[in-house]
Amino acid sequence: MLNHTEWNKFVKIIEQLWLPVNDNTFKENVLKLIKEIIPFNLAGFCYYKEFADYHEAVIENYIMVGDFCNEFMDEHKYMYDNIYGKYDYTKWLLGSKESVVCRESDIVSSQFRDKSKFYTLFLEPRNLIYCMDCYIINEAIPPHILFFYRDTVSGDFSDKELYMLNRLMPHIEGRLVLEAFHSNQQNETDSFSFFLKKTYQLTPKEIEIARLIKNGSNNQEISNILSIEISTVKKHITHILEKTHETDRLKLIKLFNLHE
Repeated sequence: MLNHTEWNKFVKIIEQLWLPVNDNTFKENVLKLIKEIIPFNLAGFCYYKEFADYHEAVIENYIMVGDFCNEFMDEHKYMYDNIYGKYDYTKWLLGSKESVVCRESDIVSSQFRDKSKFYTLFLEPRNLIYCMDCYIINEAIPPHILFFYRDTVSGDFSDKELYMLNRLMPHIEGRLVLEAFHSNQQNETDSFSFFLKKTYQLTPKEIEIARLIKNGSNNQEISNILSIEISTVKKHITHILEKTHETDRLKLIKLFNLHE
């Protein structure tokens, strides 16, 4: 499907998807990288808040890239969120059991589209005629969507472009899931540290040791991990027992496990 030059560019894009950047920069980079191999006039990357019915789904953290001024893109976001989003005829894909890439012309008939409010009042006046979507559905993260629009001059997205987005999707999904995992780990760590500091006035070193005890490390392992003498480890544990009013290691672990 891809020639040698296209494949080399594709591989480089995948490598750049895993560069350590913050969430908004990652989303913007994804859209700019995709534009190198899949031209578009307007694209967005966002996620949906919790919802009971996909018709009521609300978009959050909207990142957009395109050939338009910021005012146009801001107005596009506003009009979608407040007026036309409820008429979006691709939202049913939020009910998918797995991630999906689709070209709108493959799933929505022109007869239906040309009569819909979403197209006739929102997309067509902006000359956003052709669309390709990537719905990322994974239980570890909120549903995300990448959408790409082209005008009448650019024409519809090709089979090759659909193929390339399909190949990129697992890498984008993997990065989002990994970031969510790291974020959850950090939140759990911060919560546990706050609990120990505020409830028992443990020092930073005592909190480090408490976390290792909670994870099942013995004194020698703690000594190796923190590069301190076993005698120092024992001294810290004695202080932890005194501050928590517990009598032995097992009771400490039970106490720490109460704060999951």
